[in-house]
Amino acid sequence: MAPNLEQAKALKPFLLSLSKELTVPSAFIRNEAKRPKVGHDAFSNDIPIVSFADIDSADSARRSAVFRNIVDALENWGIIQLIDHGVDPTLVSAMADLSTRFFQLPVEEKLRFEMTASKNGGYGVSNH
Repeated sequence: MAPNLEQAKALKPFLLSLSKELTVPSAFIRNEAKRPKVGHDAFSNDIPIVSFADIDSADSARRSAVFRNIVDALENWGIIQLIDHGVDPTLVSAMADLSTRFFQLPVEEKLRFEMTASKNGGYGVSNH
């Protein structure tokens, strides 16, 4: 059963606490054999799209449907594309443009942006 509005609001501190983790908790890592098979450099039109339009709805059935869609998508794919989230489309477009431009840079140039352990985020080369 999907959480009610109060339970959903109670999840916020938990989700914020996860943002401070340095590694992904093992409970969130799917066994390699059970992961969707989409190449790291392949685009897929199958990645689930989830609308947040009813995330704060007073109608518990509509709110439950949002949570159910999120859970289904994450359990089956491990990734979702969120729509109707309220973020200004101009900002989303600008971030997509900047991300594309950054990842088109040569590795040597991207490494100039590598962050130290005391900073959040950054770019590092891995074996992915």
